[in-house]
Amino acid sequence: MIPMCFILESVDQSPLILPAKHVFKNIFFIAIVCSGFLVSAEAFAQDWWQDAAEQRTKYYNLKTDLPEEQAREIAAHMDITFESYANLFSGLKLRRITRLDVYVFNKQDDYMSVLQQKFKIDGSGSQGQCITRGNTISLVGWKGQFSMDRLKALMQHEGFHQFASNFFPMLPTWCNEGLAEVFERGVLIDGKIVLGEVSLRDVQRLRDARDKGRFRSLGAILTVPQSAWNQQLRSGTAGENYLQAWNVCHCFLFSEDSRYQSQFLAFLKGINQGAKWQESFVQAFGVPDLDAMNEVWLKYISRLSPVDYQKTIRQMEYLSMAWLESKSAETDIRDFEQLKSWIVENDFKFESDLFGKKTQLTHTDGKAFIVPFAQISKPKPVFELVDSKGRKPKISKKPLPKSKLLGIRTQGLKPYDFLVSWKRDRKQDSGYRATFDLVPASTKKKKKK
Repeated sequence: MIPMCFILESVDQSPLILPAKHVFKNIFFIAIVCSGFLVSAEAFAQDWWQDAAEQRTKYYNLKTDLPEEQAREIAAHMDITFESYANLFSGLKLRRITRLDVYVFNKQDDYMSVLQQKFKIDGSGSQGQCITRGNTISLVGWKGQFSMDRLKALMQHEGFHQFASNFFPMLPTWCNEGLAEVFERGVLIDGKIVLGEVSLRDVQRLRDARDKGRFRSLGAILTVPQSAWNQQLRSGTAGENYLQAWNVCHCFLFSEDSRYQSQFLAFLKGINQGAKWQESFVQAFGVPDLDAMNEVWLKYISRLSPVDYQKTIRQMEYLSMAWLESKSAETDIRDFEQLKSWIVENDFKFESDLFGKKTQLTHTDGKAFIVPFAQISKPKPVFELVDSKGRKPKISKKPLPKSKLLGIRTQGLKPYDFLVSWKRDRKQDSGYRATFDLVPASTKKKKKK
């Protein structure tokens, strides 16, 4: 007689077959082991909760076990991120006034344990989440082996969901995720998160998906319910949902020199004030239905140019420091072409430590003088030598006063131009530090016919 067997799954997923006479002994053993795992997970959670440091930032209650320097860095970054949200949505009514809870874990194991014990959530496959429990909305994330830049981008994304829950009663999924992606791609420049950057990879992915017919119409993507979105997320097929939602929001914010931004913000204001989002969309954009904006979005994909903020800013710093060096050599340079010649003749080199990474910059490949991706952008953005107000200096026989410093600006960069100005800094050999101001991209007004 063949004995009755129980089939259990071992760790390596191969079947483990136990004869019936050993079942109760093994079940007892398994129960002890499982109980040990539960106790261990609870102990991990309790240990983290006791050991993690707490601090109150301007907007957040932060609890983290990151090293002290990293904890200070992420605390400061969260406040900058909040102000980036608030700046875009200034004028909207806050639905509930509360400080926001943030938990940042150094290790994934602690993240998993605390999520299981405190929130009854399985954090498998995630690096961060925004969790709503009653009136409490918590932002959680873990760092592990990833860089601080990746952690910051994660918190910018998930932090938007936390922020939005305080402003929008029923924000549709496409808009919630699309705006979170816009903020995730934001770049920290001189204490401000600048939105609107577009990577070359994103442009390529957009056009590939469009050309192969993988995108939904706006009416279809805008009405994807949260349940369907989550199902595709679990199955690993939601990548193009995020890509399309991001680019639709990017289009409404920045296309055609931000032509539709006021309408998009009016749409969000309607939701903020309690309107149904479909009705608010039609009213804000003045269109009969959701698909009426489809052609606008598809044309935007065709015209979209990549933008690299970090590389652009580094080059601007290099060019500005070169001008400062030329001034100390009593060379009166007031024209960008003259500056280029001086850099080449003097073989000017500069090491930038912007964005937490030391980068040696030179002129040898000629790229220092060209705005990144300018060759494939329309119109073509350029660098210009300008005064502190962004104007080209006048050519004069009189030398520039010692107190007057010139810097670099971009002209024609979308959606924003950057301008270098100077601040005194005794720590710098030159006595000055380059700072970067954001200015709306310049546009030429069309003449009325």
